[in-house]
Amino acid sequence: MVTRVYIADTSELLQQQSLFDLGMKRVSEQRRAKVERTRRPINKALSLGAGILLAQGLLKAGIPSSKHQFYCNEYGKPYLSGGELFFNLSHSGTYVAAVLSEREVGIDIQKYTTYRADIIKRFFCPEEQSVLEHCLPEEQARLFFRYWTLKESYVKMCGAGLAMVLRHYTVVLGEQVRIKHAGQVQLASFAELPTDNYTVSVCEKSEQLALIWEKISFSELLFDA
Repeated sequence: MVTRVYIADTSELLQQQSLFDLGMKRVSEQRRAKVERTRRPINKALSLGAGILLAQGLLKAGIPSSKHQFYCNEYGKPYLSGGELFFNLSHSGTYVAAVLSEREVGIDIQKYTTYRADIIKRFFCPEEQSVLEHCLPEEQARLFFRYWTLKESYVKMCGAGLAMVLRHYTVVLGEQVRIKHAGQVQLASFAELPTDNYTVSVCEKSEQLALIWEKISFSELLFDA
């Protein structure tokens, strides 16, 4: 199976109750319960949107909704029962993203915004800090979020959450992005996806990542079903 990525804007789910209701019928019972527990409308839309993308990815992979049972590891990373497929979800702003793979995988999406310099010192290693300090001011924000999503996608792929200290991992940019820990290159391959106001990074536990990505319209997906 080729690794697949799905990206969507949840604004439609937030604005159209009929579309939201259709989406609730497409997701697992566990996801519906999570959406119902969520209070803020935007967070409800993000949670539902991520669930719809996951359900769509599983459907394309030939996994029926009757098998959509999930569990979490000790750090809270969700897995599909049976272990035949790995997935990961992310959201930022009004966008959600999902990735599905036959290998351990992580994804992170971030909307371009302003950031605080103290974050760089807390989460970035000295080499990364130096690159950011010496780049052009107009390029700094985009480079910051590029580093951030690459690191986050790796951490999410590993599934260890806050147990991993981000500044102990070094992202090495180049024709092929790599990540190092204690000077050693880790088994991880990356892909970065082009978007206007967001940056998206995918990390897979493999030597070479090949993927197909698709931007989804919830109205087209749900109303045409």
